[in-house]
Amino acid sequence: MKKLFYLLLLLLPALAVAQNNVDAREIIDKINRGETVTYRNATITGKLDFTGLSNRTLKPEKTYASWTGRTKTFISTVNVPLQFTNCTFTDEVLAYYSVEKENDEGGSEIYKADFNQDVLFEGMHL
Repeated sequence: MKKLFYLLLLLLPALAVAQNNVDAREIIDKINRGETVTYRNATITGKLDFTGLSNRTLKPEKTYASWTGRTKTFISTVNVPLQFTNCTFTDEVLAYYSVEKENDEGGSEIYKADFNQDVLFEGMHL
């Protein structure tokens, strides 16, 4: 029984550290399931890309073309509150980016996230 107590005593700090590391993919999965996202004192590993949600849609095109070609806009909508307090992010946090297409048509693609609920990044570390 004494050995079990010491084993638990050694494992508890390791479990606490393991719980503080969160893969960015897990956060995106929570958003896709409609779950509120709240993390405090966590390390977020991997690229947190809000533009790649499962509800991403292509914005209907207007008759717009520039000399560089057509622009397509893809929109992901975050429908849950997000709160990150004193969190460290090991990679990029993306809510907007664009890509120039390198083909005969030219143009670009824009990826963006719209947030319909409160978003809080407090004490963020990069």
